[in-house]
Amino acid sequence: MDSWERLLKLDPDRTHTEAMLDQACKAPVDALILGGTWGVTTRNATDLALALRARKVRRPIWQEVSSDNGIAFGVDGYLFPIVLNALDIDVFARSYVKALRLYRSVIPWNKCESIGYVVMNEACAVARRARAEIPRDLEDVLAYAAYGTRLCGMKALYLEYSGTLGDVRVLQSVKRAFPHIHLVYGGGIETLEQMEIMKRFADTVVVGNVLYEKGLTRFLKATCTT
Repeated sequence: MDSWERLLKLDPDRTHTEAMLDQACKAPVDALILGGTWGVTTRNATDLALALRARKVRRPIWQEVSSDNGIAFGVDGYLFPIVLNALDIDVFARSYVKALRLYRSVIPWNKCESIGYVVMNEACAVARRARAEIPRDLEDVLAYAAYGTRLCGMKALYLEYSGTLGDVRVLQSVKRAFPHIHLVYGGGIETLEQMEIMKRFADTVVVGNVLYEKGLTRFLKATCTT
């Protein structure tokens, strides 16, 4: 993941038209991530991976795991998000323990990574599921970053604004305080220009909802003209 600068996230629980899948395969990103907060199953996640494979996608396909009964087959690796500001810490931990009971002996550990999440938007689905306590100010964000990286030893931190465009000044402050961390940003990206602004301080930027709401036409056109 260290070398990935741009990611496209696809939700297995959502409908994907042929046009959407074609755009996903052509998107100017380094990898495709399959993940969602609700409704992800082994079947729909695996079906989505196979649909992308059928188009001979040349980018890595990883799954962001959110439940023990939604592990996909046919992917290149797995991301395990740890929501650092979750009040209900068992939401993901319990699912991971159940999954490890079943798959521990066959999990490709060299293709698995954990990543600390700080949920920044109280209206997003993961905030509701994890009962996330949204940071009140920048000092809260920096405290969560220190908790994840210094105490838990996480190498990557994801600022999750899902559904809304975040404040680039927060990214700048986190990166300045923790220059060693691999900083990931996600939320509200609709144009390549917005992505590049966040890339000034984030090591990796994630695009997701725009695929379903507006399509990636603007991304593809911008790529063709650069």
